[in-house]
Amino acid sequence: MVAKDGEVLNVLIASGLLGLRTFWKVSAVSKKLLSLRDNTTTLGLGSVCLGFSSASEREEVSVLMDACFEKDDVKALQQVLALNGVSGRYPFLLKRCLKKSPNSAKCVEFLTQRGPTSLSADFSEREVSNLSAERVSHLIEHGIVSPDSWVWDSNLCCLQILQLSIGVRNIEAAERILQAGARVDTFYWGASSEGEIRMQPDTPLHTLVRLLGIRLRKSASENGHDREKGLPLLGRMAKAAKASGYLHWKARNSRREQPLLDTGAPRESYTALGLACTYRDTEAVRVLIDATNGVLAEGEGGQVPYLVFEKVASDQRGSRGITNVLIDTQCEDTLQALMSLKGIDLNRVQKGFDRHSPLSLACALGMEKSAEVLLKNGALPEKVKRGFDFANRSPLVEALLCDSEPVLALLLKWKAKTKVTVMMNGKSYTPLQLVMRRIVSGPPRPNISSAESRNTATRLARLLVSNGAQCSFATEAEAQESASPSVSTSKISPLLLACEAKDPDLVRLFLSKGGADPNLPGELVDSPADFQPQPPGGVDMNAAHAALLAALGVLPGPPHPPQVPPPLAPSPFPMGVPPVPAPMPHPPAQGLFGAANAAAPTGPATQAQTHRRGVNPISPVAFVLESVGSNENDASVAVELLEALVERGADLSSVNEDGHSALSLACKCDCSPPTLVFLLEKGVGVGVGRRDKPEPRRVPLVEAVRKSCQSRSLRSLLRVCLLLEKGVDANECGLASGEYGKEVLMSPLEAALCESVPRTEPEGPELLQHIFSVVKLLVSHGGKCSSAAQSPSEGVGGIVPPLSLLSKVCQMGDAPLLQLLLEKGGAAPKGEKELTSVLAVLLCDRANMSQKKIEEGGALRQWRTAENLLREGGHLDSRLGFSFPFDWRKSVWTVSRFGSGSWLANLIDVEDSRGSLLLRIIRSLPKIDLEEPFQCLGEGVARQGDFCPLVNALRSGWEEGAVALLDRGVDVNRRKVGMLAGARVQSPLSAALNTKQWDLARRLLEKGACLAVQERRTVEGENLLATFPADVQTAVKGTFDKVPQSEGESLRENLRVTRGEGRGGIEEMKGQPSQAVPQERGQTHQRGMNSHSKGKIDKTGEEGRGGEGQREAKGRGGGETNNGRGGSTPHGGGIRGGGDR
Repeated sequence: MVAKDGEVLNVLIASGLLGLRTFWKVSAVSKKLLSLRDNTTTLGLGSVCLGFSSASEREEVSVLMDACFEKDDVKALQQVLALNGVSGRYPFLLKRCLKKSPNSAKCVEFLTQRGPTSLSADFSEREVSNLSAERVSHLIEHGIVSPDSWVWDSNLCCLQILQLSIGVRNIEAAERILQAGARVDTFYWGASSEGEIRMQPDTPLHTLVRLLGIRLRKSASENGHDREKGLPLLGRMAKAAKASGYLHWKARNSRREQPLLDTGAPRESYTALGLACTYRDTEAVRVLIDATNGVLAEGEGGQVPYLVFEKVASDQRGSRGITNVLIDTQCEDTLQALMSLKGIDLNRVQKGFDRHSPLSLACALGMEKSAEVLLKNGALPEKVKRGFDFANRSPLVEALLCDSEPVLALLLKWKAKTKVTVMMNGKSYTPLQLVMRRIVSGPPRPNISSAESRNTATRLARLLVSNGAQCSFATEAEAQESASPSVSTSKISPLLLACEAKDPDLVRLFLSKGGADPNLPGELVDSPADFQPQPPGGVDMNAAHAALLAALGVLPGPPHPPQVPPPLAPSPFPMGVPPVPAPMPHPPAQGLFGAANAAAPTGPATQAQTHRRGVNPISPVAFVLESVGSNENDASVAVELLEALVERGADLSSVNEDGHSALSLACKCDCSPPTLVFLLEKGVGVGVGRRDKPEPRRVPLVEAVRKSCQSRSLRSLLRVCLLLEKGVDANECGLASGEYGKEVLMSPLEAALCESVPRTEPEGPELLQHIFSVVKLLVSHGGKCSSAAQSPSEGVGGIVPPLSLLSKVCQMGDAPLLQLLLEKGGAAPKGEKELTSVLAVLLCDRANMSQKKIEEGGALRQWRTAENLLREGGHLDSRLGFSFPFDWRKSVWTVSRFGSGSWLANLIDVEDSRGSLLLRIIRSLPKIDLEEPFQCLGEGVARQGDFCPLVNALRSGWEEGAVALLDRGVDVNRRKVGMLAGARVQSPLSAALNTKQWDLARRLLEKGACLAVQERRTVEGENLLATFPADVQTAVKGTFDKVPQSEGESLRENLRVTRGEGRGGIEEMKGQPSQAVPQERGQTHQRGMNSHSKGKIDKTGEEGRGGEGQREAKGRGGGETNNGRGGSTPHGGGIRGGGDR
């Protein structure tokens, strides 16, 4: 048994597998084994020479020598130096010993007796580069230089003169040195950071291969002569190395030449032949193959094909002017040269190359010619096994990943199977899934645009399907066979991705040859992070939409540039009034009926994008409607995609689980009118989406109306027109997203009024104008406000909106919209609260924001509607006695676009409205509504008539109205004192005297009424007092002392009051019918005015009304915005809200 073990050990030693370090340890076990160190044959220490092909083994020799120096083991040193060739490879041993271990006497003595290293100190890198061949021969013949002499180069590297001559490109000198018997089994020594020299495993053969591959090959046209000489030298050196057994020695790749392609190959992996392969130097490869007689080193047969591609990625990314075609040609020639070697295996995956076979590596780099050479020489276009491990990378998949259409076509030509799977990120994909997912995941490399990547993906997909690829998913069995058992299959649908690419022809190809199911739901991405949104296409409003809507009577004529109203004034109501609900967010718009196009709706794009980022399955038809149909620029593409799906059996009548049919989904997603027309022409039902189940149900018209009011586009309005023209029920209720995102059962009219209207410009008016157009359409086709009340009885799930339509419109504060529902929509107020809200809008709205252009007579029409409402409801006699709440008109817009600024003054000014109904309203209103208001007019709006109800009642001769106003305690002097002092308006006393209503004049005088400064001057200057009754003359004269005589006196008194001198004076004025204060307060406005009225007092009331709006708008600010903050102190309010100070 012992003898048998000894034989095994001898065989193991003779194989050279132990290596120097292990052999040294094993031989120290016994004296018998220790004697093997003296045996320099393969049966003893000489066996380690077989491993010197590895650079690490050659380094182990140097390490062992240092250990001998340290221990002063001269015998071990002698045994190592006795090995074949070792003595001449390791220079300067005496110097190393004295530096590292100066006390090693025995080793120093031994090395001294050996003599010094042969060093040619007279030669450096520069001198060697200038040596001619003849001079080298002469120096060698006379013993000046030895063929094995060591020299130092400029980098403090020590190497033999043969290797230095090659390094400095002196090929002729190297030829002569080699002929003189120079060794080729040496290597150079480089200086380290510690000042020592360390072994560098490059042999002269490796140096020559690098020279040919890097320097000479980069400039072949300039160095052709040197290359012609270098190749023969390479052949002679290769044969000399083979004769000495050193041909297969390996060297490390230099750091600056590290490949960018991470194949996992170690740095110490290159024989001379392998190094020539990395440079794709076909001529050098052929020379080395001839020297080896086609026999490779052990284990090298599987690696050399990989090394051809080692530096491809580096050259592709480098700035050397090397094209991919040139690189591919070089690889092709080099691979073809390698095919003459024995032992080349192209169908086995070698360890250390990242599961690549040579063919898959060529495909990954897009090398078409190289792949063809491999295929012609037996490489299989399929996955091949890597021992008992998993299969390698698929060549076909690698071609897809690098977007190489030529390589893919080549593989398919060689019958590559398209039914393969590849595992990425824990999921298993088919080739078609892998290439089509590029549509949404973005380009594979940063230097490729998204459009280019999508185009390439569709071309590759066409190529795959034309060669048998199917759109089906990978099975679980295929996934587990190709990867780990835990991998799952991807549910990405190539058909959906073809729709996302907006390629109808590709969709048809998938359906006809790819086996795609037009009704099978699928996913667009595996995870939301995979989705890269495409740049949204601009949705331009088509002018034909506006023309068609105008022809249908939905829109008024050609659009006009919109008037931009000023910012709205703060609400005149006190704190504590419930605020208007905050508006829902709207996309920015430039005006629905303005010259600029409306902004593109963001709703559909956002919904489709949210869905596409998810991983929930979706049918192809639904996906086209959600993602493609909403973009007007892609309207024709969406129709073509739907046609392609319908041609292959797509079911447009199917209903999704959420209750959406194709038509309701198209309306919800804001699809373009052509898409909607296509669905209607295909016979898609326009009624309710789902009738066979109690929940949920989606109605196309409800979805269209809801989306139209959200987007505010003419296209969405045209969509509502199309549905109504097809005869849809304008009252059918369906589920839709209401406030706060809740699902609410609503009628089309409720859907139109579901949006909250912001009280900001221009968003609020634009939304109201669009809502009015939609409601007008619905009402003209039979839409009624009573439909929502009937919806619960139908037994359909959903929440009925709590507010009635009239209440919603009242919240919007728009009278024309309210009139439309009352007169044509069948609406009727219910309850006192709703009646009050309706009356507030009809009576007080002077903005009419739902109308682009204000028509004359709007106030009277609104009054007629309110009057009819009260008469028809029986409220004229029985209910008009109730008192209006203080905040009864809180929802009315505070800006006026027509009228005088006072709704009550406007009604009094109209003869048809003066009557018992208006009289009762005056008796029921809060006192603040009877006063002269501080209400602003829109910019550019001219004030029409006086804005003081009392003055209008007196001027029109409506005695009952004036008496009712005085009975309610209205102020007998004007509150707009700044305008009054400038003779811009008429005082109540002047109006009564001018119309000779003496009783009312007496009552006014009793309450403290007085004339304005200009009015007093007119009375005195024209001697109008003589026309008054005696008692009235006396009373009027008595007011003159309250009217300042001069502007200076008025100014001083006004400043005293406004600055608060004697604060008690202001307090005393609260609630007092004082006349001097308003007259004096307004006198400051008189400065600089040269307008003096002549003739009747009536001129003072009529003068300058046309431009009051502009001047009043300029003076708006501090005081006017405080309208009615204190209803019981009108004078105090007048002082705060007066004119210029």
